[in-house]
Parts: sequence; C-alpha cells; structure tokens
Amino acid sequence: MSRTSGNSSEQPTAAKPAHLPALDTGSPDFAEECRRQAKAAAESDARDGEFQRFLEAVLDDLLE
Repeated sequence: MSRTSGNSSEQPTAAKPAHLPALDTGSPDFAEECRRQAKAAAESDARDGEFQRFLEAVLDDLLE
C-alpha cells in the first residue's frame, strides 16, 4: 500500500525504517528481565483456568 498526499501526480512516499534496539543478551540485566517476564507469564497462566483447560485438551488430543 503506497501513501501519497492525495495528489495523483505525486510519487508514493516510502515508509520509514523501524529502529530496533540491539539487545545485550550477555548482560545481567537482560537475564533478570527474562526471569521477570517468564515469572509474570507463568503467574498469569496459573490464574487463567480457561487457558489451563485448553492446554490440557490439546495434550489429550495429542495423546489419543
């Protein structure tokens, strides 16, 4: 999808490139953030009974 200002004689403008930060995977801060996010995800999953039932149903289907 191209973007123009509405004037049909203009050339489409290019999207600006995304700038993503480089992650230092060797940093203690990186490891701690991974632990924090994994813990938050696990706690959220533990509170969500519907999600747990879904996972159990998937496992049951795989084992049949």
